[in-house]
Amino acid sequence: MSSASDPQGWVTNPPSVLVKVRDITAKPHLNGELGVVVGYLPDRTRYVVVTCRQQEQLSLKPENLHKANFLEQAKGQYQLLTNDPRVRRQLQQVYHRVQTKLPAPLQPEHVAVVLLLLILASGYFLGVSKTLMIVSLLLGLATLAGPEIAAGKSWEQIGRDLPRRATSTLQDTIRQSVPYVGPKLADTPYVVPALLGILLAGTVKVLLLPAQPRVPLETAATALRTEPGAPRRGGALPDAEELYKLGFDDATSNLAFGTSLSPPSVVPDDFLVNDDYSDMPSLTTNTRVSPWNWSTLMSVFYLGRTVYALGWDPVQGAWSWGRAKANLVTQPTYQSAFLALSVYRVVSAIAASR
Repeated sequence: MSSASDPQGWVTNPPSVLVKVRDITAKPHLNGELGVVVGYLPDRTRYVVVTCRQQEQLSLKPENLHKANFLEQAKGQYQLLTNDPRVRRQLQQVYHRVQTKLPAPLQPEHVAVVLLLLILASGYFLGVSKTLMIVSLLLGLATLAGPEIAAGKSWEQIGRDLPRRATSTLQDTIRQSVPYVGPKLADTPYVVPALLGILLAGTVKVLLLPAQPRVPLETAATALRTEPGAPRRGGALPDAEELYKLGFDDATSNLAFGTSLSPPSVVPDDFLVNDDYSDMPSLTTNTRVSPWNWSTLMSVFYLGRTVYALGWDPVQGAWSWGRAKANLVTQPTYQSAFLALSVYRVVSAIAASR
């Protein structure tokens, strides 16, 4: 929401809006720089921006700034992480703590290379979808255990505390993401453990079950053809390669065109009944795949969470359509794209279920 103290609505607490500098003539080297909006000066009608790379504070007019798109936001976040001294110190502390837990010859860089090779091998042998699920699971475990690893706790203690941290994290997610009944569900006994069990069971099922075998199109096409020189069943026509060879032989032997072709055989009346096609692979399957798969369920979750977040007013403690519409118009383009994709997947699943 814009106002006299923030005409573009970029000032947030904590600062989170990334902008890109443009059209500056006095200091053209600043054009293209990404920064975070930290405040607004009404008397000067300028925004206070801290650049992501140099951590330099600037006061710029609104017309010299535009809101960063999705790729620029990712670039700006990376620049903040790599140039912020506080983040550097924290990363160095984590690096040294991980290094102390590894055997003497190994370094964290070696572990990172091995993990990258394992991910590539997993993508080759297991497929991209299963690899992404494995990586997501490992990242989730790392997120849960990260604070305790940084605190220097033993692996045994981290393993004992992991279920408790997972339960607490899922409870917080339910409270914040599920409208109205979220707090009650999070505090109800056995609900969170049941959800954890369902998530783990679904993940294990997807990872362990083999993919459905598919009949290659080339195999099916080969089954419909007759090899050159092989006896043809029921007057089946020769393939193009055999016809070409017969025509070439006639031409080189100075024979009339079509001399080597055998006269068309008479197809018996019971050809379609007596001929045996049991060895041919099936081109179709009667198995119906449910449209309500994991990706569709995640789309439902994202759709509900986004709609709830767009319309929820934390001050009044209520949800309103007006606030949802206003936030929908001003939200970033990539979030609108994800929302539209989720709506499309849910509507497609509903239509396919009929």
